[in-house]
Amino acid sequence: MNEPYLADFYRGWTIEINQEADGFRSSAYSSGRKRLGQRTCYPSETQALIATKRLIDWQFACDQLSLLLRQWYEEGTISFEEWRLLFKSMHTTVSVDSGL
Repeated sequence: MNEPYLADFYRGWTIEINQEADGFRSSAYSSGRKRLGQRTCYPSETQALIATKRLIDWQFACDQLSLLLRQWYEEGTISFEEWRLLFKSMHTTVSVDSGL
């Protein structure tokens, strides 16, 4: 395995940017061993880093919403079917645009 071109930390995640022939790709690792990877190849390491931070933000938001949905289901505020559909909608494949 190649050494990362750039490493950074964000919201408790370790971000690794790797240089490839066609640009830069990134991966992020949580302390709980969760891995987020970017399939997109970016022209610069900065774009790859920004996109990965946005992906981490998305994951953080989904985790927090999952906790809230579980609480609502346990309280009887939402039905099982509502919980299932909302949970599923948050955990579909997402594309993160770097906006650069």
